[in-house]
Amino acid sequence: MIFIIFVAIIILLLSFISNYIFVWLLGISRIYSVTAIVSILYVILTTGASFLSRSAYAIAPLAARISGILLGVGYYLFICSLFGIFVYWILVYINHAPPKRLYAFLLIALAVIATIAGLIYAQIITVRYHTVKLSDNFTKTQTIALISDTHFGPARNTKLAERFVSKLSELSPDMILYAGDMYDGPAFDFKTVNPALSKLTNIAPVYFSPGNHEGYGSYSDFMSNNASLGFKNLVDATATQSGITIIGMGYRLKNQSEELDLLLRSMKSKSPELFNQPIIAIHHSPVMLDVLSKNGVNISVHGHTHRGQFWPNSLITRFVYGKYHYGNNLYNEMNVITTSGIGTAGPAIRLFNTPEIIIIKVQY
Repeated sequence: MIFIIFVAIIILLLSFISNYIFVWLLGISRIYSVTAIVSILYVILTTGASFLSRSAYAIAPLAARISGILLGVGYYLFICSLFGIFVYWILVYINHAPPKRLYAFLLIALAVIATIAGLIYAQIITVRYHTVKLSDNFTKTQTIALISDTHFGPARNTKLAERFVSKLSELSPDMILYAGDMYDGPAFDFKTVNPALSKLTNIAPVYFSPGNHEGYGSYSDFMSNNASLGFKNLVDATATQSGITIIGMGYRLKNQSEELDLLLRSMKSKSPELFNQPIIAIHHSPVMLDVLSKNGVNISVHGHTHRGQFWPNSLITRFVYGKYHYGNNLYNEMNVITTSGIGTAGPAIRLFNTPEIIIIKVQY
């Protein structure tokens, strides 16, 4: 409840700034009272729809879609208002100011267009390829699919599952690494996704490690459902396939690096043979890379960042995670591969950032 109140306050403040600019440009009188009313109504609609999507399952899909679209429009109204007022005052300064009301409608149209484009982008699954050579004299190659952040919930479930499973079937990987946030958090009917997801293990073995969103709902139900699908849940556990060790970790924050270091050293002491072959680590967030690297991990795979999900948020994720927020980058000699994921969280949009499946060709 505290988190919901905090989010509602943030949305209210940002909405007030945006609405104030638009109300001023439109020339509406009683600017503060109108801005306050519109902002409060927006918060009630967005948070109310979000609450209904998580508590009233009969109308949850519709409520979740409404919430996602409203959040998307609101976000781009905020971006357009800030950028727009900056440009407007420049035009005023050079004596080329446009009519304020017309300018406001143009900015609103841009926000709506950006949201519609984001809804379209969110439906397009792309495939990106990386090759990782662990030996100059390699004798084996494994094709590994990395997926993450499907965020199955009331708004996005059956069609999304069918689309990415169909795409994976065409790619025929040797193994599938699922780097968390499979579920969005609230409880939902597994029957919406299980028919499609049950086909994954017919394509290749699936190794799953949880993200933060698994902890926002019934964690045990989520993990049990995965097991019923034949997934191998790796939570601070190991598996091996074709001479590759896969280490899956529970979701941790970067201030838990000492705990992770102890875990990996314990694994190595109990099963040293697993650390004498190529090691792939799955951790939802691209953090504690120093710990993974010093414990002999060759490839670490991650999700979580969504690469910002929609422009210009990639600037924020790059600031927080550095170059490791997306793509294939080296940390010392360890390949760090972070995917932007497949689904959406919050606003149901992606802009200049399509959902993706990563194919990693590992040569060893």
